Amino acid sequence: MSVSVGGERYDLLSQGAQDLGRYGILKDVSRLERAAALSPGATGVALALANDSAYWKPVPVGGLLWEEGTL
Repeated sequence: MSVSVGGERYDLLSQGAQDLGRYGILKDVSRLERAAALSPGATGVALALANDSAYWKPVPVGGLLWEEGTL
């Protein structure tokens, strides 16, 4: 994907490791849950932004090394 902003060109490459990215997001959510559990009334929020459609499209069966990592 390529985009120009303010006359400057950016080329965004596909990382090709979405299963690792999903795992990282789930680790972050787990840390937020643990931190919120220590403080009564606390709430944790996680926001994941991605320009790679592989993060929001269904994963084909057998398409991940870690199937439970789908979001």
